Amino acid sequence: MPQYKLHYFDGRGRGEGCRLIFAAAGVDYEDIRIDEDNEWPAEKSTGKYVFGQVPCLDVDDVRITQSRAIARYLATQFGMMGSSAMDNAKIDMIADTMEDLFEGWAQFIFKIEDEQKKAEAKDVYETSTVPTVLGALEKILKDNNGGKGYLVGPKLTWADLFFFAQMDTNLQLNPKVLDDYPALKALYKRVGDLPKVAAWVQKRPKTDW
Repeated sequence: MPQYKLHYFDGRGRGEGCRLIFAAAGVDYEDIRIDEDNEWPAEKSTGKYVFGQVPCLDVDDVRITQSRAIARYLATQFGMMGSSAMDNAKIDMIADTMEDLFEGWAQFIFKIEDEQKKAEAKDVYETSTVPTVLGALEKILKDNNGGKGYLVGPKLTWADLFFFAQMDTNLQLNPKVLDDYPALKALYKRVGDLPKVAAWVQKRPKTDW
């Protein structure tokens, strides 16, 4: 078994989906958390980080960056990919959409400084972006085995874990965000109730995001 080291900030963000893959697989790794304000500027300047960004994953002495590239690698290693090229395309589609949600959220949380523009971006996110995405995902889930299982195919894939990670963020913003989407709400609970996922959520560091 390779030695794994995952480098990311001390938050959930773009690293949490990969942490959840490790958790669901029951595979040990070193969870290296970097203080974004006090440690990252000096760390970034060392040139050790591919493209100057995190998350990144060390697999023995090989370093991989980009959260979804890491996730695809781990899912391949741990049996969480789809069973066909079409299934894997659907998984990528869902994971990319979760990245769109994260980026929309990050705009008004971190990136926009003007208070009026921040409020406008938050309103668009909550009243348009999120309902559009969740409405589409609800249909995708229901079209797969009546919505009683997972997002793609008959078993847990990394798409479900990336969905769970992003919903953690959205539920923190709005605890009722899944109330109009019963199949997705049940999926979120189903994934969260998996013993290894539940154990990780219970023990992981408590962070704001």
